[in-house]
Amino acid sequence: MSTARQNNSKHASKLATRSIADEIASELNSLLDRLGLNRRSAVKARRSAPTCNSIPYSSMAKLLADWHSDTRFVGQDGNPMPLAMSGKISFSRLSKLSAPEIEPEQMLVSLKRAGAIKLNKGKQVYVQARSLYVYKDRDLAAQYTASSLLSYIKTLSHNLDRQASMKQQLFNRMAVHEQFDRRLLPLLNLQVRRQGNALLESLDNWMIKKSGKKLSKTPLKVMVGIYLATDRPPI
Repeated sequence: MSTARQNNSKHASKLATRSIADEIASELNSLLDRLGLNRRSAVKARRSAPTCNSIPYSSMAKLLADWHSDTRFVGQDGNPMPLAMSGKISFSRLSKLSAPEIEPEQMLVSLKRAGAIKLNKGKQVYVQARSLYVYKDRDLAAQYTASSLLSYIKTLSHNLDRQASMKQQLFNRMAVHEQFDRRLLPLLNLQVRRQGNALLESLDNWMIKKSGKKLSKTPLKVMVGIYLATDRPPI
């Protein structure tokens, strides 16, 4: 390839990348506005009282994972047991083990608000889901969206700094189809949801089992995520 053609190719590539960067900036600003996370709303939020879902998403998610995996809170059928609010084997005990920095009553309110638990007339607490349906609550959705975006950006930055060594890169792959039938998107979404949930639960169980009680001196918070994306609104 001639030098002129190589230069033209590089220039076209830079223009395409610049166009994507401009779209990222536009979409990100729009997202922050919709979630109330722009600079003006952030200042307003700091001045206001915290909501019940000021509890970190990760703390609520950890409690639900522990409830499904800790043998002290799992019945003989392998499912999470209904728990009384207090006692040796109780929701309060589970909450203090999973998130000792958070009051059990506050955790209860946040999980109930998110639709992850329910209480019967006898005040027993029943788990409704292993994972949180974050979009049911706007505060939780904002927190989840911001943390997910930040974690993905950190993964990309980490991998860009370690191009020479595949072993040091964090896993990040996409399956891309350029001409996908729009009518099949609901079916694809169902497939991703089913297989994705199964994979994430399996990985969650693996991490819990491997971590055990003995942590290294410098433990890491790790996140594994799966998402489905389209280049424009699907509807």
